[in-house]
Formats: sequence, C-alpha cells, structure tokens
Amino acid sequence: MYVVLVVLMLLIPIPIYFAFRSLFENKHNRKGIQAVKDAYKRVIKRYTLSISEVNKFGNRLIAIDRTMGKLVLVVYKNGITWEKCISLDEVMFCQIIKTTNKVSGCIQKVIMELTLSNNHGIINFLFFHETLDDMGDLPHRLKRSQYWKKRFNIK
Repeated sequence: MYVVLVVLMLLIPIPIYFAFRSLFENKHNRKGIQAVKDAYKRVIKRYTLSISEVNKFGNRLIAIDRTMGKLVLVVYKNGITWEKCISLDEVMFCQIIKTTNKVSGCIQKVIMELTLSNNHGIINFLFFHETLDDMGDLPHRLKRSQYWKKRFNIK
C-alpha cells in the first residue's frame, strides 16, 4: 500500500508540470499573436493602406498594398515588435535564401532578402526557421516565399 502511495506521489507532479508548461506557452504565443495584430493595425492606420494580400506565419506577418505600392512586414520576437512599411519602388532585388544543414541536408531557414535602392540596405524576412516553426510547415512556407517573390516582380 505504501509503495503505491510513494509511486503516485512521485508520478503526479509530472502531468501537473506539463499542464502548467503548456498553459504558459499558449499564453506567451497569444501575446505574440496579439502584438503582431496590433502592429499591423498601427501600420495600416499610419500609412492609410488598403491591403490587398496578407499572410501570417507564427509571429511574423507580410502584407502588400497594390494601390499605394507598399509592403508591410511585422515581426514579434523576444517581446519586441518590429514593423516596417516599404515602398515597392525601393525594392531593387528580391531573392529567397534557403539555409541547409550540411550534415543532414535538411532546410533550416527560408529567408526572403530584399535589397533596397539608394543604399538603404537589405531587409530579411524569415519565412521558416527549424527551431521556431514546425517542420510540417516547410513545404507551405517555401511555396509562400516563392509566391511573395513573384508579387514583387509584378509592378
């Protein structure tokens, strides 16, 4: 009898730990989603945009306003929200960079790199990262990155 009680006392904290952990992760994820939504609304209001297309990838968002020729990028990471509104006329070059693991050959990152005119630099937008995103999302994210690259070439 005492052995059963001891075993139960040792095993019961494990499911409680995982329940609290998942509850905390969901709360943190919801905070990121809300931060992205709020930043997106701020950018739309600030630049009076009428968005024609938008895609959200975890705590990252990309949108385009075809009528005004603007690109909106929003990223939430480590409690900080980064938002950028870029004129499509500033984008000189767009390429998709896939970083692979040299040992396994698996794709680790998919980044869209935007080169801006007038030495305004390079902007990277992360479509996929193996530690942040689910590997099952990789094929969809690759297609989305290629789709967005084509959207810049149509002016």
